[in-house]
Amino acid sequence: MAQYIQSRSNARSLVGTTSLPELVRWIAGARALITNDTMAAHLGVSCNRPTVIVANGVNYLRFTEYERAGIGNAVTVYPQVFERKRKRLGDFRHDYAHAITVDIVSIDATRVFAAMENLTHHADNAASNPTSATAEIGR
Repeated sequence: MAQYIQSRSNARSLVGTTSLPELVRWIAGARALITNDTMAAHLGVSCNRPTVIVANGVNYLRFTEYERAGIGNAVTVYPQVFERKRKRLGDFRHDYAHAITVDIVSIDATRVFAAMENLTHHADNAASNPTSATAEIGR
């Protein structure tokens, strides 16, 4: 997936090449972030970077539902089998041993890329068209 996204964008993989302080600096300066459901996702959201979280669904009620909390700069992409199960059974906390264990490799890279394009397009539009609340603050 990383190679596909890199081939269609200016993305750079930092996997295994950065220290924790370097990672914080990279994320803070990044235009956007694609990550799995780890600390990097929280950093991306905290730094107000458009963040696509690629997750298998095991932790979805713990911390990957930023959209439900009203945080619009993050979206989580789950395997389609998890999304179907969630739609059929509803939202509830799975015991870890019973949670779906679909590997994130089953998530098609085009879905991740589309989610990122949507987030960055939204961020670009927000930057060029500030809301009235932001305009009021600037007066």
